[in-house]
Amino acid sequence: MFAQLCDTGIPKFRHGRVLLATHVISLFRVDREWAIQFLLPLFEWGNSEAEARAARKGFLWSPRLYPPLMEWLKPAFLETAGHYAVLGQHREQHASLLMFAGLDRGDVFGARELAPAMQALPQDGLDHAADTFARAVDSAGDQRADY
Repeated sequence: MFAQLCDTGIPKFRHGRVLLATHVISLFRVDREWAIQFLLPLFEWGNSEAEARAARKGFLWSPRLYPPLMEWLKPAFLETAGHYAVLGQHREQHASLLMFAGLDRGDVFGARELAPAMQALPQDGLDHAADTFARAVDSAGDQRADY
């Protein structure tokens, strides 16, 4: 049934796809192969801007950086900065998530990958990312020097 909801040829299922995108981490953890085949393509800007925007908005309702998922979503995630304006009210969440990806890159992101995405943000996105950074540093405790 979830595979049918992911069929972009059925426009009336878009709201269902948004809800699935909201739970992408859980779905990815439960059935990685299914998520890779059906759900993750919805995040690709090159497949459909409307679908990618909808999936991204669903994900940004409760965004988290789950490294195994971000390995798969990395290109679309980094490209999202270039689509910042179409994210509407979810723009700030993306700017914050991008900043957190920079603060805790782990093995997923390199500084050279993140820099162009940060540079692609418009001024209001950079302002929000800077606010996120300031809040993170203030609450970093032992990690403050690392940040």
